[in-house]
Amino acid sequence: IGTGDWSSDVCSSDLLYLQFPQSYDAISQRFGFPAYRDSTTDYYKLPNGRWAAIQYAGTTATGLKFSDSGD
Repeated sequence: IGTGDWSSDVCSSDLLYLQFPQSYDAISQRFGFPAYRDSTTDYYKLPNGRWAAIQYAGTTATGLKFSDSGD
């Protein structure tokens, strides 16, 4: 199980160029296991303390959102 933390190099390049939809397998192979999951979203902690949330419909990643705070 991973920590769900993304390195700066992943955040600065890969997140900017993600295109959707993508398979769960493609996302998890690239970014690893998330820090937290619920039924529709995987959450990864960013180096700046904020969070990135990859949203799913079934096993298809449909979008990405960022937290507004470091909480």
